[in-house]
Amino acid sequence: MFTPNLDKGGKFKVGETWPLAYHQLRRTGGINMFASGLLSDSSIQVIMKHLTLLQTRYYGQNHSRVRFNEDFESLTVTARYEVMARQIEALVKERYVSPLGDGRKREIVVNLVGNKEFNVLVKAGRNGEVSFRETRLGGCTKNGHCDYGGIESIVRCTGGDGDKPCREAIYDRAKQLSVERQLASIERRIEMAQPDSPRARALKAEALGLRKYLNVVRN
Repeated sequence: MFTPNLDKGGKFKVGETWPLAYHQLRRTGGINMFASGLLSDSSIQVIMKHLTLLQTRYYGQNHSRVRFNEDFESLTVTARYEVMARQIEALVKERYVSPLGDGRKREIVVNLVGNKEFNVLVKAGRNGEVSFRETRLGGCTKNGHCDYGGIESIVRCTGGDGDKPCREAIYDRAKQLSVERQLASIERRIEMAQPDSPRARALKAEALGLRKYLNVVRN
């Protein structure tokens, strides 16, 4: 349906092992991200590392053609909430910290987990009673839409804008190496940016936010 020339000279046949490559999985991932309705175009662009938004939207042209039968759609939705429930369960582990300290982490854990069993968490997620979504720094526990991201930018999550960190943010120590790489990349971009330009100021705020994350997880 999506790739008319998929046959590739007879390499792809029903009943045979398909010679799939990483880029084909990227295409499927991109289509599924658009179809989920959970991510903005710019978020998908960042995840897929496209230079332009036009590249990303090319992948998105096909998502509207995806049509699942009811059974498969039900399984997909259930799996999504099961993943979220497992992420929420994992918040009690030491790898997750709040930028506002241990007291705030305990509040988040009690509010989200409490004494709930796994199946109860799945149901609560489906009903919109609890929420957790992964971000570049760890996770966001805000119930409902967030205008500030956590993917495109982590400035508001960390207080890189000069304000306090977001109360709904949770940091994952396992993302430390990734954040260190992000910081090194942004520092290089700051050097190339026009001094005191809007872009330079935005990059500096992002870098400050990443440093604030590192200060928390290293302690």
